[in-house]
Parts: sequence; structure tokens; C-alpha cells
Amino acid sequence: MLFRSFSTTVAITGAADVLDGIARPGHFNGVATVVTKLLLQILPDIALFGEKDYQQLTVIRRLVADLNILFPEFAEDFVQHIHIEEDRLFRYIGILSGSMRGTINPSALHRIMEKDSIHRFVIEHEAHDDEMEGIRKITADYLLMPDAPLHLEVLYAHLQQLEHELRTHARIENEILFPKAATLEARIRARLTEIARLN
Repeated sequence: MLFRSFSTTVAITGAADVLDGIARPGHFNGVATVVTKLLLQILPDIALFGEKDYQQLTVIRRLVADLNILFPEFAEDFVQHIHIEEDRLFRYIGILSGSMRGTINPSALHRIMEKDSIHRFVIEHEAHDDEMEGIRKITADYLLMPDAPLHLEVLYAHLQQLEHELRTHARIENEILFPKAATLEARIRARLTEIARLN
């Protein structure tokens, strides 16, 4: 990893341009490149760095904050899980909408509605709120001590950003999407009941 010839480096500005960076031009870019390559190869959830060389620690903190290298997998897995659920939800809403135009036969629609319902999606959706609450308990509501290590700072920043995005997402679903979809579903159920009554 270290000795192979390559043309790409990671350049750090600011913290790398003062003190030891003046006497050793390019040194911190080398450190940043090696650390970046290491982190990208192993993709750790956390990384622990010594605090003996404060300037080097500052450079690595800047690198990790700017490039968001640490802690990608939990957020990605969590978001992917949400996408899978939403694909099912939007497919279901699409079927409901199509049924209003008469594009699906009533018995097939009835089978689909027996398998899925907006109520089930709401329950699954609420489970995500419980998962975030569990994370908050583990992290003591994201309270960081002033001398917290770098890996905790990065971890907590990612968790806070993820939670902010999930809260926004949940508000849109809870206040707009689910109520409209539930109304549509109720209209279709009433229509299917009427069709069954007439047959």
C-alpha cells in the first residue's frame, strides 16, 4: 500500500500549512493519503488515533470530517432498509392508484390488499423511530464530552445528521403520504365491498 507508485494524493490545507508543515512541506499530505487509503480499504465503523502529535491529529480530524470516511456502513444499511420498504410502499400505492382507473381486476386487488396495507406500512415506519431511540439510549442522546476522541465526534456527527434526515423524512410521510394513502385505500376497500355485495 505504501510503496507502490501512484499519482493521486490527498492534500490537506489549513492545519497542514503551519508549524511542522512549514518545515516538512508535503508531509501531512503523505499522512493524509496513507490514512485515507487505509480507511478506504478496511472501511471501519470507528478508528482510534493517538494524540501524541497534536498537529497530525488535527489534520486527520479534518480529513475524516471533510471526506466522511468513517462510519458509512450503519447509515447506508439503515437507509437501504428504508428504501426497500419504501419501494414496497410506493408499489402498493401505485397499484391502489391504478385500481381507481380500473387497470387491475378486483379479485387480484383484494389479494394484494390482504397481503399489504397502509396500516402495516405505518407500523413498520414507527419501528424506525424505535431504532433511532435505541441508538440515542446507547449514545446518551449524543452528549459529547469536550475532550471526546475523534472517532466519537465523527460517529456522533453522523448519527445526528442521519437522525435529522430521518425526522424530516418521517414528517413528510406521517403528515402527507400516509394520510393520503390511507384515504385512497379506504375508498378502494369500500368499492371492493360494494362489488362483492353486488355479486
